[in-house]
Amino acid sequence: MYAKHAVTIFMLLGLLFVQGAGEDVVASNDFESFQLVVTAVGSTTDTSVQAALLKGMLLGLEGRRSVRAPEGWSTLSNTLACSTSASVRQHALALSQIFGDTVAVASALECVQDSSVAAAQRCSTLSLLLGQQNQEASQLLKVLIDEPALTLSAIRGYAVVRNDEAPAVLIS
Repeated sequence: MYAKHAVTIFMLLGLLFVQGAGEDVVASNDFESFQLVVTAVGSTTDTSVQAALLKGMLLGLEGRRSVRAPEGWSTLSNTLACSTSASVRQHALALSQIFGDTVAVASALECVQDSSVAAAQRCSTLSLLLGQQNQEASQLLKVLIDEPALTLSAIRGYAVVRNDEAPAVLIS
């Protein structure tokens, strides 16, 4: 099933990465590519296609902060939050964070602090929050550094977001 949509997926992902002669899609305020992907995600019920398209958007927005959400994202993200696919739900939540959704950010902060959530999920969520320069996540590092599964991520976090406590915490 995934293979039958591969051409469409790669064409849409290509729009994200190739936007003229080195022109930055987000910086130029050209959201047409993202809008096409949002429309494509909303028009299919195939969760493998949705996951691939959402992952492509995440890759295209990697390292960016405070990006304006494409039209219809809010409605679509609410739908995707109920997906049967964990990767679709996770990718949609990550994109919502990048788009500045305060509910998504609060949910991510809860996820990072919840020891019942898988360590890999907590690490990736923490990384995304810190990539967005989230100060609340930075303040959690002092506690997270003592959790064996999150120690390395917490140490890396101190390198990403300025935190005046970092020297004292890392030395102790």
